[in-house]
Amino acid sequence: MSDPYRIPSEDRPSAAARQKRAGSPLRALLWVLLAAGAGVNVVANLALHGELNPVGLTAGIVGVAAGVCLIVSYVNGRRP
Repeated sequence: MSDPYRIPSEDRPSAAARQKRAGSPLRALLWVLLAAGAGVNVVANLALHGELNPVGLTAGIVGVAAGVCLIVSYVNGRRP
């Protein structure tokens, strides 16, 4: 009896394609930038009691840009 929910082997991604998407140095760098940007932003805001400063502003922009790039990378990786 055939399984109607089984994915035929020709429709499955190859092992090379799965390994290619598994992780990349760029994504690792983006995660590091996101964490560093958030950390520096929190420390800058705590040190200056929430006043706007160039260090916190720059760290926030870097963190948001890294987050947006991670989301774009994730969405592009899902497409067949």
